[in-house]
Amino acid sequence: MRRAPAWLERMRGYFAVHESRAFGRFLLLYVGLGVVVGAGAIAFHVVVEAAERLLLGDLAGFRPATPGGEPPLFTSTTTEFRRWALLFIPAGGALLAAILVERLAPEAAGGGLDAMIRTYHAGTTPRRRVVWVKTLASALVLGSGGSAGREGPVAQIGMSLGALIARALRLTRREALTLAAAGAAAGIGALFHAPVASALVVAEILYREMELEHEVIVPSIIASIVAYSIYTVKFAWSPLFLLQGYRFESPLELGPYLILALVLAVQARWFIAFFRAVSRRFATLDLPRWLKPAIGGLGVGIIGFALPATVGTGYGILQEALDGRIAIATLLGLALLKSVTTALTVGSGGSGGVFAPSMVIGGALGGVVGHVSHTLLPALTPHPGAFVVLGMVGFFAAVSNTPISTIILITEMTGNYHMLVPAMWVCVVAYLLNRDTTLFEAQAGTRMDTRSHLDQALDLAARRFTVGDAMNNLEREVPVAVHPDTPLGELRTLFAQSHHAAFPVIDDDGRLVGVVDEPALREAVVEAGLDDLVVAADLIGDTPTLLPDEPLRDAMDKLVGTHHDELVVVDPEDNAIVLGTLSRRDVVAFFDEGIHRADEEVQTQRATVLEVLGSLVTDARDALRPEPQPGDAGGRPEEAQKLEEAAELPTLDGSAAASPRDAEGEQSPKEPT
Repeated sequence: MRRAPAWLERMRGYFAVHESRAFGRFLLLYVGLGVVVGAGAIAFHVVVEAAERLLLGDLAGFRPATPGGEPPLFTSTTTEFRRWALLFIPAGGALLAAILVERLAPEAAGGGLDAMIRTYHAGTTPRRRVVWVKTLASALVLGSGGSAGREGPVAQIGMSLGALIARALRLTRREALTLAAAGAAAGIGALFHAPVASALVVAEILYREMELEHEVIVPSIIASIVAYSIYTVKFAWSPLFLLQGYRFESPLELGPYLILALVLAVQARWFIAFFRAVSRRFATLDLPRWLKPAIGGLGVGIIGFALPATVGTGYGILQEALDGRIAIATLLGLALLKSVTTALTVGSGGSGGVFAPSMVIGGALGGVVGHVSHTLLPALTPHPGAFVVLGMVGFFAAVSNTPISTIILITEMTGNYHMLVPAMWVCVVAYLLNRDTTLFEAQAGTRMDTRSHLDQALDLAARRFTVGDAMNNLEREVPVAVHPDTPLGELRTLFAQSHHAAFPVIDDDGRLVGVVDEPALREAVVEAGLDDLVVAADLIGDTPTLLPDEPLRDAMDKLVGTHHDELVVVDPEDNAIVLGTLSRRDVVAFFDEGIHRADEEVQTQRATVLEVLGSLVTDARDALRPEPQPGDAGGRPEEAQKLEEAAELPTLDGSAAASPRDAEGEQSPKEPT
């Protein structure tokens, strides 16, 4: 039999290692999820477009503009534009959606991203009906002109699909959470034409601080790539927005972009406060829940009657702003009124997301800043339309605390990599100015603020530390050993005088015979007259022992499982040699000491940073202070140099040093103020 070529043997070895059942299962799971969510995204988009064509197109004769990379699915309406119809259509659509949600799936109300975050942290599984209820309700709200986005609902739909697949396959809780998060990322990646950024958005948006749910990134990327590929079978492969040739060509351009970041941060803070105030107001209204979105929709209709650009998702308006076809007054009105209509739509309980409206608000505000900067500083603002793009991602980074993912988002949704540097600048600055607040109340502070990750951290610590670590790092009481012939009366005295709950029984050769523990003593002392009749050997029970290299997790399982408060630790080479004892109190004290030690390290690091900063300030002050030189100093007379040295300077105690004239009893002339 001929031997296989060397290269073929190497390939077989490679696949023998990498093509395991776990890898195949992992890939099949998330590829299948991507196919399902991609098909669901197509259906969701078609339903929303159909509702918009029917409600806004046929009833009002209004056709919102679309982004350049996503042409409309249906032909334009032939109905004449009826501006007055915009007053009532958003309220009607919101009312129908609210009745549907209230009757069938109340958890489908409101923004989808916040619901996705809350579901993930709670570890709950959505009901099957959430998928189609959220689809129809969002189609009614968005199709009737509600100021909301598609990405939030599709994230909740994708998460529900992932959770349902996990339930059908009976996956573990951790696997189910990862699959659900990957489903949300796949939905966003498909609709936003951004498979990589969507995976990072889902991993980052779960927390307020600079944290990433790194476990979900790779599964989310796989599912998002597949979902996006399925989605583009029906829709275009191009980026969502079509851009002109914007480039970053001078570091001086960072100045106007810094101003943009400051403006975005201020608007983001106001928008968050306004959105929450509106949400609280609707929550406290003494009205049926299904009626509240209709009131919000009526407010949207009134504003839409005055400025139709505020109706709908607003993606088409962004495309026109990128092309420079919108006046600065319209952009300013859009930035302010879109904030109001979004709060009325989603804050009242309407089924829609805040992702897209945030992009529109930031893009419009960026367009305003870009126009002003181009007028005042044309050399530093060669592309005012670039401010629209940076405003979109910078504003969302500020309201959601997601600077990393939104930096990647700009490259995928526009296909322009030249704006990556200013995007990093704007997103990070806007995030830092707004990191103490967020639009998504369900966000956790950090990973350690969630029960699941806290449990994982405790389990990891208990597995990595050993019984020996706990014994060596604590000042513990020496264990009390007794002889097998020790009478019960003496044992009772030792028990009363000691904090131990277990007494190793040692024979004449110093070897362990057994253990007398607290439960056995308690049973014996109940009966009177046994003090001289019962000895330690009679009370030895079936008590487990511990080894010094045994993980603390196993030791804790033994303590809890056997209902003992303390166990004896023996030599691993000779189990008859006692090394000490370990109690529940010792385990708690060990972890408590570690917590205090970590806190002291943090305090020490802070003190070191403050000390370094103080020394830097002192060095800078000394470097800036002129050194006295004899004779002529820089063209100044020597007498003037001496007077300057003797000028009033603050001393360490806060008093002023006296000038030579004050020392002679003369009053120094004061400088005019």
